[in-house]
Amino acid sequence: MTRFLFLAPSDDLLHFVAEKLQRCKHTLYFGLLRDFLEQTLTLPVKTNPSPVSLPLSSALFEGKDAQHTGTILPPIAV
Repeated sequence: MTRFLFLAPSDDLLHFVAEKLQRCKHTLYFGLLRDFLEQTLTLPVKTNPSPVSLPLSSALFEGKDAQHTGTILPPIAV
């Protein structure tokens, strides 16, 4: 299954893009970039066209055991 995560810098852009891509045949997850940098795998994401949020880890692993140790990203200087 092909899945995409779209991270937007603002709510307005996120809602605009989600609306435009609502009929896409691939599974799309939408979230805010600033939240991703703070929360990584616990980031609440929405998928097209469902209004329900779920943690990014659930979207990535779909019933498989999630990784509980290690890092997903190297330290990022902002």
